[in-house]
Amino acid sequence: LVKLSKREKILLIGLLKNEKFAEFFSHALSKLPPNVSFSDLFQSPDVQNFVKNLFSDPLKLQTLRKTSDLLPQTSENEALDPSLRALLTEIMVSESALVTESEIKLALDRSLTLIWARFSHEIKRSIATAEANKDAELQSNLMKDYLDLQRKMKELRPFYDET
Repeated sequence: LVKLSKREKILLIGLLKNEKFAEFFSHALSKLPPNVSFSDLFQSPDVQNFVKNLFSDPLKLQTLRKTSDLLPQTSENEALDPSLRALLTEIMVSESALVTESEIKLALDRSLTLIWARFSHEIKRSIATAEANKDAELQSNLMKDYLDLQRKMKELRPFYDET
């Protein structure tokens, strides 16, 4: 069964119930490391697949939001983990907002921070490997990438601190 963190639940609620999420989403996309997609903000492979599928066709999210009823009966949705399907259905049938915009922004901020921390650790491992292999040129390039990464992580704060 899928076990989601509070942060991931907030992101799903924002994605499915909040019309302003598109604005937050576009900012988050512009802040992701190279070769990382929005679905990577979620740790659960089931949720990642659901989000990838949702964004595979621009109309899927709009259609899902407009039904604001139950999760549509499709073969893709039927294949979902039962606990994830139950959570998604609960979100869809809820008439209240469930979360505030600031909670969504904070959840996105936290997710971005975690993604960048993972990316940072990957670069550190690559630097250590280059050092062990005595590849000074690669090590130098990776050190520059690491410094750029640190600057990028500091730049993430202003958007989310505006509220």
